[in-house]
Amino acid sequence: YTQGNIELEPSYSHNASLTAVLFGRLSLTGGYNRTANFNDIQTPLLDQSTGVMGLIYSNAGVQQIAYATASLSELPLTKWWNFTVNATYSYSRFDAYRELAEKYYGQPYSSSSHSMSAYASTTFFLPKDFKFGIDGWISTPQVAGYFNVRTIGMLNLSLIKTLWDGKGTLALYVYDLLNTCDSDLDMYTGDVKTYSILQRQSNGGVTLAFTWRFGNGG
Repeated sequence: YTQGNIELEPSYSHNASLTAVLFGRLSLTGGYNRTANFNDIQTPLLDQSTGVMGLIYSNAGVQQIAYATASLSELPLTKWWNFTVNATYSYSRFDAYRELAEKYYGQPYSSSSHSMSAYASTTFFLPKDFKFGIDGWISTPQVAGYFNVRTIGMLNLSLIKTLWDGKGTLALYVYDLLNTCDSDLDMYTGDVKTYSILQRQSNGGVTLAFTWRFGNGG
């Protein structure tokens, strides 16, 4: 079960980043984020007599993330093909507030991870005003508070037909083609896995969309 916490306090984040843009399409970014009173996680509660386990929101500790990102936007590989990609490396560290950690685990708690995430999309410009697109993203395991987030990703397809000199579009989208967008979480006490949440989300699907921009465009 999950329950709220009326004593939950606000969390506060401080962010700093620096970005350089090269050749009009390539951008490089480095940044740092520190969140105090981190409350985007839940602390497990276990009733030893019944075995029932629950989750309660809490101001658990301090989450810090340092990251570096490289992004290349709409690079024209040929007249009929372009490509966009960005990749991020991040180092995450979570330090639990000592009093809370000792209350639930009997010892101080901290965790850290190195992770990568990437997004890529490519578009093929076909005859008869058709466009075929492929896009996807992936994120490797990382820590978020007390939880370790497993690898997650998604692959999508699109087919778009432009009508009436650009005033209309007919589009077919296919989402989560490989059924990989499940956000699974694990919790460890030392080296022992003590808790898992397996979340089976319904992100896959097919959408057919029609858009018509009417008017004189003035």
